Amino acid sequence: MSAMFKRMASSVLAIAGAALAAQIVSTSPALANPGADGYCTPPHELCVYRLFNYVDMQADYIGTDNDFRDDSLWYWDGDEMLPGAETVENRTSSARNLDTSCTAVLWQFKDFGGEYLVMYPQTAYGDLRQQAFDNKASSVSWGCP
Repeated sequence: MSAMFKRMASSVLAIAGAALAAQIVSTSPALANPGADGYCTPPHELCVYRLFNYVDMQADYIGTDNDFRDDSLWYWDGDEMLPGAETVENRTSSARNLDTSCTAVLWQFKDFGGEYLVMYPQTAYGDLRQQAFDNKASSVSWGCP
C-alpha cells in the first residue's frame, strides 16, 4: 500500500469520525426545543421532570438541544399541556428516555460541557440524586445507531 493511499485513507477516516461526532453533538443554536409539546410520548422522546418520581412540570426532547435556558417546563392546566414560566436549565430531578433505539446524554452545562449522564434507550431515573445529577441538566445530545 502506498504512502499516499495511507494518508488519503487516514484523512477519510478522520473526516468520517468528525462527521459522526458532529451528528451526536451539534453545536448549532438551540431553537427553544423544537417539536416540544409537553407530552411525553414514546417511542422517540426524552422526558425530564421538575420533581422526583416523574411528577410536576416536565419537558420533552426529540432532538439535540445545546441550551436549556430557552426551554420551558410544561404543565397540565386541566385540559392541555401549556408552557410554563420556568425554564428547564438546572431544574431536572427525574428523567425517562422513551426512545427505543437512541441514547440521550444530559450535560451539566450548555453546549455539552461538564459532567454528563448517559441515558440508554428506555432508561428511567426517578431520583437523579442517586446519579449525582439532580438539578444539573443544561443541554442534551443524542446518539443513534
